[in-house]
Amino acid sequence: MEQKAQIFSHDYIINAKNGRYLIRTFNDAHQSNIVSRLFRDGQTISERIMNYDKNLPSEKVAELTYRLHLRHRNEVEAIFSVIDNKISLAWEEMLLLVRSLISKKYYREAIKILERLMNEKKADKQRHIIYFCLGKCHFYNGDFEKAEAFFSSAVRTKPEYADYQNFYGESLLQNKKIGDAHIAFQSALKCNPYYARAHYNAGLVYLLNYIEKADYRLAKEFPYNCESSLDKAVQLLPIFGSSDYILGRGYLRQKEFSKAYKLLLSARNVNMTSELEQTIYDFYLNVLFDKDISIDGIWSLIEELRVRQKEYPSYPDVLNHLGVAYMILAKAMSNYAINQFRKAIQINPSYKSARKNLKLVESDYVGYDLLLKAIAK
Repeated sequence: MEQKAQIFSHDYIINAKNGRYLIRTFNDAHQSNIVSRLFRDGQTISERIMNYDKNLPSEKVAELTYRLHLRHRNEVEAIFSVIDNKISLAWEEMLLLVRSLISKKYYREAIKILERLMNEKKADKQRHIIYFCLGKCHFYNGDFEKAEAFFSSAVRTKPEYADYQNFYGESLLQNKKIGDAHIAFQSALKCNPYYARAHYNAGLVYLLNYIEKADYRLAKEFPYNCESSLDKAVQLLPIFGSSDYILGRGYLRQKEFSKAYKLLLSARNVNMTSELEQTIYDFYLNVLFDKDISIDGIWSLIEELRVRQKEYPSYPDVLNHLGVAYMILAKAMSNYAINQFRKAIQINPSYKSARKNLKLVESDYVGYDLLLKAIAK
Protein backbone atom coordinates (compact mmCIF):
# COMPACT_ATOMS: atom_id res chain seq x y z
CA MET A 1 0.00 0.00 0.00
CA GLU A 2 1.42 3.38 -1.03
CA GLN A 3 2.21 5.68 1.88
CA LYS A 4 0.28 8.97 1.82
CA ALA A 5 2.55 11.99 1.30
CA GLN A 6 2.81 14.29 4.31
CA ILE A 7 1.74 17.93 3.97
CA PHE A 8 3.46 20.56 6.10
CA SER A 9 1.82 23.99 6.34
CA HIS A 10 2.45 27.28 8.17
CA ASP A 11 0.28 30.44 8.34
CA TYR A 12 1.25 33.87 9.64
CA ILE A 13 -1.01 36.96 9.79
CA ILE A 14 0.29 40.54 9.65
CA ASN A 15 -2.05 43.43 10.48
CA ALA A 16 -0.40 46.44 8.81
CA LYS A 17 -1.63 50.03 8.44
CA ASN A 18 -2.57 49.52 4.81
CA GLY A 19 -4.20 46.09 5.01
CA ARG A 20 -4.33 42.59 6.44
CA TYR A 21 -1.73 40.17 5.11
CA LEU A 22 -1.39 36.41 5.33
CA ILE A 23 1.71 34.34 4.57
CA ARG A 24 0.83 30.72 3.83
CA THR A 25 3.62 28.19 3.20
CA PHE A 26 3.09 24.54 2.32
CA ASN A 27 4.71 21.68 0.45
CA ASP A 28 3.18 20.13 -2.67
CA ALA A 29 4.25 16.49 -2.62
CA HIS A 30 3.03 15.83 -6.17
CA GLN A 31 5.10 18.69 -7.65
CA SER A 32 8.02 18.18 -5.21
CA ASN A 33 8.08 21.85 -4.32
CA ILE A 34 7.35 24.24 -1.47
CA VAL A 35 5.13 27.27 -2.09
CA SER A 36 5.01 30.37 0.08
CA ARG A 37 2.27 32.87 -0.86
CA LEU A 38 1.59 36.37 0.40
CA PHE A 39 -2.08 37.42 0.42
CA ARG A 40 -3.38 40.95 0.87
CA ASP A 41 -7.05 41.19 1.88
CA GLY A 42 -7.60 37.68 0.50
CA GLN A 43 -5.84 38.22 -2.86
CA THR A 44 -2.48 36.68 -3.78
CA ILE A 45 0.13 39.37 -4.49
CA SER A 46 3.30 37.27 -4.61
CA GLU A 47 4.66 33.79 -4.17
CA ARG A 48 7.96 32.00 -3.72
CA ILE A 49 8.56 28.44 -4.93
CA MET A 50 11.38 26.12 -3.86
CA ASN A 51 11.86 22.75 -5.60
CA TYR A 52 13.19 19.76 -3.70
CA ASP A 53 14.27 16.19 -4.41
CA LYS A 54 11.25 13.87 -4.27
CA ASN A 55 13.35 11.30 -2.39
CA LEU A 56 14.01 13.64 0.55
CA PRO A 57 12.85 12.23 3.91
CA SER A 58 9.72 13.86 5.34
CA GLU A 59 11.58 15.50 8.25
CA LYS A 60 13.88 17.28 5.77
CA VAL A 61 10.90 18.50 3.74
CA ALA A 62 9.31 19.78 6.95
CA GLU A 63 12.52 21.65 7.78
CA LEU A 64 12.77 23.23 4.30
CA THR A 65 9.09 24.25 4.45
CA TYR A 66 9.57 26.00 7.78
CA ARG A 67 12.81 27.69 6.62
CA LEU A 68 11.14 29.13 3.51
CA HIS A 69 8.17 30.27 5.61
CA LEU A 70 10.45 31.97 8.13
CA ARG A 71 12.52 33.67 5.40
CA HIS A 72 9.39 34.97 3.68
CA ARG A 73 7.93 36.12 7.00
CA ASN A 74 11.11 37.97 7.99
CA GLU A 75 11.27 39.67 4.58
CA VAL A 76 7.67 40.87 4.73
CA GLU A 77 7.95 42.05 8.34
CA ALA A 78 11.10 44.02 7.44
CA ILE A 79 9.25 45.68 4.55
CA PHE A 80 6.35 46.74 6.79
CA SER A 81 8.74 48.00 9.45
CA VAL A 82 9.99 50.46 6.83
CA ILE A 83 6.53 51.31 5.48
CA ASP A 84 5.16 51.97 8.99
CA ASN A 85 8.22 54.10 9.88
CA LYS A 86 9.48 51.67 12.53
CA ILE A 87 12.86 51.43 10.77
CA SER A 88 14.71 54.38 9.22
CA LEU A 89 16.78 53.76 6.09
CA ALA A 90 19.23 55.86 4.11
CA TRP A 91 17.96 57.42 0.87
CA GLU A 92 19.72 54.94 -1.45
CA GLU A 93 18.48 52.02 0.67
CA MET A 94 14.88 53.25 0.35
CA LEU A 95 15.16 53.46 -3.45
CA LEU A 96 16.69 50.01 -3.59
CA LEU A 97 13.91 48.65 -1.38
CA VAL A 98 11.34 50.19 -3.75
CA ARG A 99 12.95 48.47 -6.75
CA SER A 100 12.94 45.21 -4.85
CA LEU A 101 9.23 45.65 -4.02
CA ILE A 102 8.40 46.34 -7.68
CA SER A 103 10.29 43.20 -8.77
CA LYS A 104 8.15 41.24 -6.25
CA LYS A 105 4.92 42.92 -7.48
CA TYR A 106 4.30 44.72 -4.15
CA TYR A 107 3.06 47.77 -6.05
CA ARG A 108 0.80 49.26 -3.38
CA GLU A 109 3.56 48.99 -0.79
CA ALA A 110 6.12 50.57 -3.15
CA ILE A 111 3.74 53.47 -3.89
CA LYS A 112 3.35 54.16 -0.17
CA ILE A 113 7.13 54.52 0.27
CA LEU A 114 7.54 56.57 -2.93
CA GLU A 115 4.84 59.04 -1.91
CA ARG A 116 6.65 59.54 1.39
CA LEU A 117 9.99 60.04 -0.38
CA MET A 118 8.41 62.61 -2.71
CA ASN A 119 7.93 65.00 0.21
CA GLU A 120 11.55 64.85 1.40
CA LYS A 121 14.09 67.56 0.52
CA LYS A 122 16.54 64.95 -0.75
CA ALA A 123 14.01 64.10 -3.45
CA ASP A 124 14.86 67.20 -5.49
CA LYS A 125 17.88 65.66 -7.25
CA GLN A 126 16.38 62.15 -7.50
CA ARG A 127 12.78 63.10 -8.22
CA HIS A 128 12.98 61.62 -11.73
CA ILE A 129 13.61 58.16 -10.19
CA ILE A 130 10.53 58.53 -7.99
CA TYR A 131 8.42 59.56 -10.99
CA PHE A 132 9.68 56.59 -12.99
CA CYS A 133 9.11 54.06 -10.19
CA LEU A 134 5.61 55.43 -9.53
CA GLY A 135 4.92 55.15 -13.25
CA LYS A 136 5.99 51.49 -13.25
CA CYS A 137 3.85 50.68 -10.20
CA HIS A 138 0.71 52.17 -11.78
CA PHE A 139 1.55 50.69 -15.20
CA TYR A 140 1.88 47.13 -13.86
CA ASN A 141 -1.25 47.69 -11.76
CA GLY A 142 -3.17 48.53 -14.95
CA ASP A 143 -3.75 52.24 -14.23
CA PHE A 144 -2.32 53.53 -17.51
CA GLU A 145 -3.57 57.12 -17.12
CA LYS A 146 -1.64 57.60 -13.88
CA ALA A 147 1.34 55.74 -15.34
CA GLU A 148 1.39 58.09 -18.33
CA ALA A 149 1.37 61.15 -16.05
CA PHE A 150 4.31 59.94 -13.97
CA PHE A 151 6.34 58.73 -16.97
CA SER A 152 5.72 62.10 -18.60
CA SER A 153 7.17 63.83 -15.52
CA ALA A 154 10.20 61.52 -15.59
CA VAL A 155 10.77 62.27 -19.30
CA ARG A 156 10.51 66.04 -18.75
CA THR A 157 13.12 65.79 -15.98
CA LYS A 158 15.53 63.41 -17.77
CA PRO A 159 14.70 63.23 -21.50
CA GLU A 160 18.05 61.54 -22.22
CA TYR A 161 17.04 58.37 -20.31
CA ALA A 162 15.98 55.70 -22.82
CA ASP A 163 14.00 53.69 -20.22
CA TYR A 164 11.91 56.74 -19.34
CA GLN A 165 11.10 57.45 -22.98
CA ASN A 166 10.26 53.81 -23.68
CA PHE A 167 7.92 53.29 -20.73
CA TYR A 168 6.28 56.65 -21.43
CA GLY A 169 5.66 55.33 -24.95
CA GLU A 170 4.22 52.07 -23.58
CA SER A 171 1.72 53.95 -21.41
CA LEU A 172 0.76 56.13 -24.40
CA LEU A 173 0.32 53.00 -26.50
CA GLN A 174 -1.97 51.46 -23.87
CA ASN A 175 -4.01 54.70 -23.96
CA LYS A 176 -4.07 54.48 -27.79
CA LYS A 177 -2.20 57.77 -28.26
CA ILE A 178 -0.42 56.24 -31.21
CA GLY A 179 1.35 59.26 -32.70
CA ASP A 180 2.76 60.34 -29.33
CA ALA A 181 3.81 56.75 -28.57
CA HIS A 182 5.70 56.60 -31.88
CA ILE A 183 7.59 59.81 -30.99
CA ALA A 184 8.47 58.43 -27.52
CA PHE A 185 9.86 55.15 -28.91
CA GLN A 186 11.91 56.99 -31.53
CA SER A 187 13.28 59.24 -28.74
CA ALA A 188 14.22 56.13 -26.75
CA LEU A 189 16.08 54.74 -29.77
CA LYS A 190 17.94 58.03 -30.25
CA CYS A 191 19.13 57.69 -26.64
CA ASN A 192 20.01 54.01 -27.13
CA PRO A 193 19.93 52.55 -30.69
CA TYR A 194 20.44 49.03 -29.24
CA TYR A 195 17.35 49.14 -27.01
CA ALA A 196 15.55 45.94 -28.08
CA ARG A 197 12.29 46.64 -26.24
CA ALA A 198 11.99 50.08 -27.90
CA HIS A 199 12.50 48.52 -31.35
CA TYR A 200 9.81 45.96 -30.51
CA ASN A 201 7.44 48.70 -29.34
CA ALA A 202 8.07 50.66 -32.53
CA GLY A 203 6.85 47.59 -34.44
CA LEU A 204 3.73 47.41 -32.27
CA VAL A 205 3.00 51.10 -32.96
CA TYR A 206 3.06 50.57 -36.72
CA LEU A 207 0.73 47.58 -36.36
CA LEU A 208 -1.76 49.25 -34.00
CA ASN A 209 -1.72 52.38 -36.15
CA TYR A 210 -2.71 50.31 -39.19
CA ILE A 211 -5.51 48.61 -37.22
CA GLU A 212 -6.85 51.91 -35.79
CA LYS A 213 -6.17 53.93 -38.99
CA ALA A 214 -4.85 56.70 -36.77
CA ASP A 215 -2.00 58.32 -38.75
CA TYR A 216 -1.65 58.10 -42.52
CA ARG A 217 2.08 58.91 -42.42
CA LEU A 218 2.87 55.98 -40.14
CA ALA A 219 0.88 53.63 -42.39
CA LYS A 220 2.78 54.50 -45.58
CA GLU A 221 5.30 51.64 -45.50
CA PHE A 222 3.28 49.08 -43.58
CA PRO A 223 3.94 46.17 -43.01
CA TYR A 224 7.65 46.63 -43.86
CA ASN A 225 8.35 49.14 -41.06
CA CYS A 226 6.50 46.95 -38.55
CA GLU A 227 8.32 43.75 -39.54
CA SER A 228 11.78 45.35 -39.69
CA SER A 229 11.35 46.85 -36.18
CA LEU A 230 10.27 43.48 -34.76
CA ASP A 231 13.13 41.70 -36.58
CA LYS A 232 15.64 44.15 -35.08
CA ALA A 233 14.25 43.58 -31.56
CA VAL A 234 14.50 39.79 -31.83
CA GLN A 235 17.99 40.07 -33.31
CA LEU A 236 19.11 42.14 -30.31
CA LEU A 237 17.21 40.11 -27.70
CA PRO A 238 16.12 36.61 -28.83
CA ILE A 239 13.83 36.17 -25.78
CA PHE A 240 11.20 38.12 -27.73
CA GLY A 241 11.03 35.28 -30.27
CA SER A 242 8.62 33.21 -28.16
CA SER A 243 5.83 30.93 -29.36
CA ASP A 244 3.37 33.85 -29.11
CA TYR A 245 5.72 35.94 -31.24
CA ILE A 246 5.96 33.24 -33.93
CA LEU A 247 2.16 32.85 -33.99
CA GLY A 248 1.74 36.63 -34.10
CA ARG A 249 4.10 36.95 -37.07
CA GLY A 250 2.11 34.22 -38.79
CA TYR A 251 -1.13 36.18 -38.37
CA LEU A 252 0.69 39.30 -39.56
CA ARG A 253 1.60 37.53 -42.83
CA GLN A 254 -2.01 36.33 -43.14
CA LYS A 255 -3.19 39.96 -42.65
CA GLU A 256 -5.18 39.06 -39.51
CA PHE A 257 -3.82 42.15 -37.83
CA SER A 258 -5.91 42.25 -34.62
CA LYS A 259 -4.95 38.66 -33.75
CA ALA A 260 -1.32 39.47 -34.61
CA TYR A 261 -1.28 42.52 -32.32
CA LYS A 262 -2.74 40.60 -29.36
CA LEU A 263 -0.13 37.83 -29.62
CA LEU A 264 2.81 40.16 -30.28
CA LEU A 265 1.86 42.31 -27.30
CA SER A 266 1.70 39.17 -25.16
CA ALA A 267 5.19 38.17 -26.36
CA ARG A 268 6.56 41.57 -25.33
CA ASN A 269 5.04 41.33 -21.87
CA VAL A 270 6.87 38.09 -21.03
CA ASN A 271 9.14 39.11 -18.16
CA MET A 272 12.23 36.94 -18.52
CA THR A 273 13.98 38.47 -15.53
CA SER A 274 11.29 38.66 -12.82
CA GLU A 275 12.74 35.87 -10.63
CA LEU A 276 16.29 36.92 -11.47
CA GLU A 277 15.53 40.54 -10.52
CA GLN A 278 14.11 39.40 -7.18
CA THR A 279 17.30 37.45 -6.47
CA ILE A 280 19.52 40.35 -7.53
CA TYR A 281 17.69 43.03 -5.55
CA ASP A 282 17.58 40.80 -2.46
CA PHE A 283 21.38 40.56 -2.70
CA TYR A 284 21.75 44.31 -3.16
CA LEU A 285 19.56 44.97 -0.13
CA ASN A 286 21.54 42.53 2.01
CA VAL A 287 24.76 44.26 1.00
CA LEU A 288 23.42 47.74 1.76
CA PHE A 289 21.94 46.62 5.07
CA ASP A 290 25.27 44.96 5.99
CA LYS A 291 23.72 41.52 6.38
CA ASP A 292 26.01 38.52 6.09
CA ILE A 293 26.10 36.92 2.65
CA SER A 294 27.97 33.66 2.24
CA ILE A 295 30.64 33.31 -0.44
CA ASP A 296 28.70 30.29 -1.73
CA GLY A 297 25.57 32.43 -2.02
CA ILE A 298 27.42 35.09 -4.03
CA TRP A 299 28.92 32.48 -6.35
CA SER A 300 25.42 31.02 -6.83
CA LEU A 301 24.20 34.43 -8.03
CA ILE A 302 27.24 34.81 -10.31
CA GLU A 303 26.65 31.36 -11.85
CA GLU A 304 22.97 32.18 -12.45
CA LEU A 305 23.96 35.44 -14.16
CA ARG A 306 26.60 33.65 -16.26
CA VAL A 307 23.94 31.24 -17.53
CA ARG A 308 21.64 34.15 -18.40
CA GLN A 309 24.50 35.97 -20.12
CA LYS A 310 25.15 32.94 -22.36
CA GLU A 311 21.43 32.71 -23.16
CA TYR A 312 21.16 36.43 -23.95
CA PRO A 313 24.64 37.66 -24.94
CA SER A 314 23.31 40.97 -26.28
CA TYR A 315 21.33 41.86 -23.13
CA PRO A 316 23.46 44.51 -21.34
CA ASP A 317 21.48 44.49 -18.06
CA VAL A 318 22.70 40.97 -17.28
CA LEU A 319 26.34 42.03 -17.82
CA ASN A 320 25.81 45.06 -15.57
CA HIS A 321 24.34 42.91 -12.79
CA LEU A 322 27.17 40.41 -13.25
CA GLY A 323 29.70 43.20 -12.74
CA VAL A 324 27.92 44.25 -9.54
CA ALA A 325 27.87 40.62 -8.33
CA TYR A 326 31.65 40.48 -8.74
CA MET A 327 31.87 43.72 -6.74
CA ILE A 328 29.84 42.09 -3.97
CA LEU A 329 32.20 39.12 -4.06
CA ALA A 330 35.22 41.45 -3.89
CA LYS A 331 33.72 43.20 -0.86
CA ALA A 332 33.08 39.87 0.88
CA MET A 333 36.63 38.67 0.15
CA SER A 334 38.01 41.99 1.45
CA ASN A 335 36.11 41.39 4.68
CA TYR A 336 37.76 37.97 4.98
CA ALA A 337 41.17 39.60 4.39
CA ILE A 338 40.51 42.26 7.06
CA ASN A 339 39.67 39.58 9.62
CA GLN A 340 42.88 37.67 8.87
CA PHE A 341 45.09 40.78 9.21
CA ARG A 342 43.38 41.71 12.49
CA LYS A 343 43.97 38.21 13.88
CA ALA A 344 47.65 38.48 12.88
CA ILE A 345 47.92 41.83 14.70
CA GLN A 346 46.19 40.38 17.79
CA ILE A 347 48.86 37.73 17.98
CA ASN A 348 51.68 40.16 17.21
CA PRO A 349 50.74 43.85 17.80
CA SER A 350 54.08 45.02 16.34
CA TYR A 351 53.56 43.21 13.02
CA LYS A 352 54.17 46.18 10.65
CA SER A 353 53.44 44.35 7.39
CA ALA A 354 50.03 43.13 8.67
CA ARG A 355 49.16 46.68 9.83
CA LYS A 356 50.10 48.12 6.42
CA ASN A 357 48.08 45.48 4.60
CA LEU A 358 45.09 46.05 6.89
CA LYS A 359 45.16 49.78 6.16
CA LEU A 360 45.25 49.13 2.39
CA VAL A 361 42.39 46.63 2.37
CA GLU A 362 40.24 48.81 4.68
CA SER A 363 40.66 51.66 2.19
CA ASP A 364 39.52 49.37 -0.64
CA TYR A 365 36.58 48.22 1.47
CA VAL A 366 35.30 51.80 1.82
CA GLY A 367 35.62 52.19 -1.95
CA TYR A 368 33.50 49.07 -2.54
CA ASP A 369 30.84 50.43 -0.18
CA LEU A 370 30.61 53.69 -2.12
CA LEU A 371 30.37 51.84 -5.44
CA LEU A 372 27.69 49.47 -4.20
CA LYS A 373 25.59 52.29 -2.77
CA ALA A 374 25.83 54.08 -6.12
CA ILE A 375 23.86 51.26 -7.81
CA ALA A 376 20.66 52.55 -6.19
CA LYS A 377 20.93 55.98 -7.77
